[in-house]
Amino acid sequence: MFVFAVLLFGIPAGMYALDTDPVLTGDFWVELDPFVETEGGAQQTDEEAYTRILEEARYVFSGMIYGYTFLYTPSDATRKVDELFTFDPVAQIPWGDPGLSIAETWTEGNLLHAYVRYFPKDHQLRWLRMMQSNIYHNATGRGRASMFAGASGKYEAVAEAAKEAIRAHLRPRIFNKPKEVRGSVVLAEAPYIVIDAGEYEAKVTVRIDVGEIIPYRLY
Repeated sequence: MFVFAVLLFGIPAGMYALDTDPVLTGDFWVELDPFVETEGGAQQTDEEAYTRILEEARYVFSGMIYGYTFLYTPSDATRKVDELFTFDPVAQIPWGDPGLSIAETWTEGNLLHAYVRYFPKDHQLRWLRMMQSNIYHNATGRGRASMFAGASGKYEAVAEAAKEAIRAHLRPRIFNKPKEVRGSVVLAEAPYIVIDAGEYEAKVTVRIDVGEIIPYRLY
């Protein structure tokens, strides 16, 4: 099994002080010979691998700073309602941001690892501090997605894990199944992702802000 995890240098996870400026850091990896072929063939070029690593780092660090809005409708067999879950980024670090960089790389078997750093700007630090407030609740969940989904598989596994974390948070607090729940979450730390039986398995810890719970109408 392989690990996609943040390096811990303090609280919050993945954030530490270099001189006087907080820095988000992480160890990210991609498969050099992925299950899904790239445009150049099965073997990734160095440029493709670095691009994927920076995209993953951008996704994770954006999730730690800005977070995601969610809409969750639990399945209900009696009412013939299918489960619905949407998970959308609030904002993202722009591609090419000079604050995001690869500091070091190394190879372990089929994996290319990279130590990535991001220097948040002042307005991003305000987001980070706001979401670390104790008015938000921590919850943990796990999710899985097929490796055959390619690069999007990790993101799908993270979204599934976030949904399970939200469900775990709501379960002891809502006794009647709601029609819909809306809110937002941020990643409290970087996802921990392993490869297991042809799937990405993600474990995430999120900080949850439930904005609205819509019940079914009673007649």
